[in-house]
Amino acid sequence: MSPTLRPYDLVEAEACPLSRFRRGDIAVFRKDGECCAIVHRVVEVRPDRLLTRGDNGHDIDPWPIRAHEILGRAVAVHRAGRRITLVGGACGLLLTTAWRRTRSVSSVAVGSLRAVYLSRCLGDWAVRCTPPRLRPRPVAFRSGSGSTVFLMVGRLQVGRYDARQGRWVVRRPFGPLVGAMPAPEQSPTPVEDEST
Repeated sequence: MSPTLRPYDLVEAEACPLSRFRRGDIAVFRKDGECCAIVHRVVEVRPDRLLTRGDNGHDIDPWPIRAHEILGRAVAVHRAGRRITLVGGACGLLLTTAWRRTRSVSSVAVGSLRAVYLSRCLGDWAVRCTPPRLRPRPVAFRSGSGSTVFLMVGRLQVGRYDARQGRWVVRRPFGPLVGAMPAPEQSPTPVEDEST
């Protein structure tokens, strides 16, 4: 039932017969033989049963809810010491439909952008398009135990070289700026001392 309900939420329900449920209401029920109550949104009301679906699910639940299985209708949730009234009926259905569509659109967009981002990270196009003073440069910091090579963009540290793995570890979103940057030389320039 995410995002309506979250783990550790305490659901407040009121008694409600099957005949008073509307599409979009949140039903609390226990299937025969089950020990735990289930909280799902009503998507269809029939004279002898309810059809439900979780807000985070795509398909209608495969089991119909009979009148004797209904424990009540969820009206509020208690979260972090606050009481939050739950939206049911047509408004609740509209909100969850909008959220579901937004989620599917955003997952397609994120998937597409991720593919572009990863393809750009493999090339060095971003380095060539970046002004010289903002291009990444390796800087070695020496200390008593040895030296550490950091990747700097301007005055910002965006990554470091992991000698054990033999690769740069770079913070997001600076991956395209690094591209296929080679491993640092033994003493990259300029060399700065950590003690100063």
